[in-house]
Amino acid sequence: MRGAVFGEGGSGKTTLLMSLSALYGAEVSGKGRGGVVAVRVPDERVDFLASAFGSKKRSYVTVTLEEVQPGADALFDGQNLPLLKRSDFIILLVPQFPYSGGRVGEKTISQYVSGVLDEMCLSDYMVAEKRLERLVKEGKKDRERDLLERVVKALEDSTPLSKITFSAEENKLLAGFSFLTLIPMIVVVNVAEASREDPEIHSETEKVREKGLRALLVCASLEEEVMELPPEEREEFLREMGIASPAGERLLQESFSLLDQIVFLTAGPTEARAWNIRRGATAREAAGRIHSDMERGFIRAEVIHFDEFREFGDMAKAKSAGKVRLEGKDYVVQDGDILTIRFNV
Repeated sequence: MRGAVFGEGGSGKTTLLMSLSALYGAEVSGKGRGGVVAVRVPDERVDFLASAFGSKKRSYVTVTLEEVQPGADALFDGQNLPLLKRSDFIILLVPQFPYSGGRVGEKTISQYVSGVLDEMCLSDYMVAEKRLERLVKEGKKDRERDLLERVVKALEDSTPLSKITFSAEENKLLAGFSFLTLIPMIVVVNVAEASREDPEIHSETEKVREKGLRALLVCASLEEEVMELPPEEREEFLREMGIASPAGERLLQESFSLLDQIVFLTAGPTEARAWNIRRGATAREAAGRIHSDMERGFIRAEVIHFDEFREFGDMAKAKSAGKVRLEGKDYVVQDGDILTIRFNV
């Protein structure tokens, strides 16, 4: 999973990345326009399986977050668009504290977010219109042209493409364009410590949610301070501040939910590993997530849910008890399933 942390200069992008880095023990890398942090998401199920199987290696789901700067003139430009379009999701930071520069100014949170969405629609419109003009010039009247005519009309009305229902075939046609407004987005309202309970900020954040967007309220500077404390003191400090869980933890949970991801597991003497995959994926698709040969030569999947396996702590015992079952290629993988793929190539 890859996310772009996008926002005005001084909005708190780096502070947010640094707090995530400290929370999960990940290093911030990258030079120039922005940093990159690769967060290994802790999973006690992987740890349990590694102990049960004597695995030499433990591999967790990794979420990579990249800081992306706005353009100097327009919000989106030739430098940041490629970075945004290769992302699975976008985190839009909206600063609500005194800072210099940027385009937020006197706009409310919801007004600023609406403005960003309008600019995203404009960026997508230019791409779609250019392609449509070429199809018209060539005299083509096909599915792509019909689809792009719908797309252009929606974008002219400042309607994000995420608001439109497309068929599976249409989504395949659209995939090559990497439209910004099809990329899921989380709005992170970054407030000053003194404004965490400001009713107007909470009201404006709710307006963002009413637009159909995910929105979180964080105080990145406070979170950074918390992460400077010894780990054993952090929970107590957060509790005293009335914060249920660290912003980084909430952000990752929201990302998984936004992308509708679940986790399945594999384990053996070499490695215990967590794999993320979209909810509703089949056993054969999960096999392909591990290796293309497994998907191509898929025969069956041995399946046991982690909760059942934990009762036995040993695969042989679980099999003897009849808890490990064989599933075909169309089996829908569940969160927490442990899979062993049978395949032949």
